[in-house]
Amino acid sequence: MEWLGLLLLYIISAFLKKKRQKTVRRKIESEPDWESPPSSESQGPKLDQILEDLFSGSDDVKLEPNPEFENEAESALDELEHITEEVEEFDEQAIHSQDSDLTQIDAFDEQIYHSELSVKTDSQEGIKKFRKESLVSGLFKSPNSLRRAIVLKEILDKPLALRD
Repeated sequence: MEWLGLLLLYIISAFLKKKRQKTVRRKIESEPDWESPPSSESQGPKLDQILEDLFSGSDDVKLEPNPEFENEAESALDELEHITEEVEEFDEQAIHSQDSDLTQIDAFDEQIYHSELSVKTDSQEGIKKFRKESLVSGLFKSPNSLRRAIVLKEILDKPLALRD
């Protein structure tokens, strides 16, 4: 029954909105300049005048060099040359330091103690396989464990709504 009240509310609001739009449209149409299109003739001469003023000027425009700009350009070039020299020196130092670092790494690798703990034996790998097999077989031994397995599957699997 609530939906009927909501529907009535939407219908009333749509009716009031349409009524407001009609009053605004009537107000705009009642203005005297509403139907007359803007004249393009008034804009034409202005554009032509602008283009004529732009291109009819004298070609004797002289550009004078700015001494401040020339000084800034020279200082920027000097600074760029100085930076490139520093970068080249740094590259040479980095190449020499890499060679010495590689020899230090090789010496460290030779001196480090290598533990046998990270090496797995066949018996250790067999224990993991046995644990997995015993877990799966343990879930299907009794009806109670089978019930647990089904509950675990439902919890860990996709939701019912997403299943195909």
